[in-house]
Amino acid sequence: MKRILVVDDRPAFREPIAARLREAGFETVVAANGVAALCAVQTSPPDLIVLDIALPGMDGISVLRALRNQTGVQRIPVILLTAGADRQNIADAMKLGVRDCLLKSQITLEDLVGRVNRILRTRPSGAGGVCTLAAGSM
Repeated sequence: MKRILVVDDRPAFREPIAARLREAGFETVVAANGVAALCAVQTSPPDLIVLDIALPGMDGISVLRALRNQTGVQRIPVILLTAGADRQNIADAMKLGVRDCLLKSQITLEDLVGRVNRILRTRPSGAGGVCTLAAGSM
């Protein structure tokens, strides 16, 4: 069973995402901040990370940088979630190899599950992904 780490400080986003991924057959682990996310990755590396960009203390870009500098976990695919389309953060995330970048207000849980399935099926070796602004609402 594939393991997904869901990182978001807001339970209103984190819990429905984790629940829907469990319904889709994934094992889920949750973290409410960047430090907890990095600890979870070290304890038991996931197959994919769904990462919010706006986290208290250590933001999603900092988490992504730390992941890319850790031996053995650099290639874990990451889907970045954001509440706003900050072009600089998105550009930084793309340089760090995120597989997808999604606006929370424009993605459904079904879209997210589809993207997770697609990424885990294709899983290319290290290249960056795309930043998508999908229709719908989470």
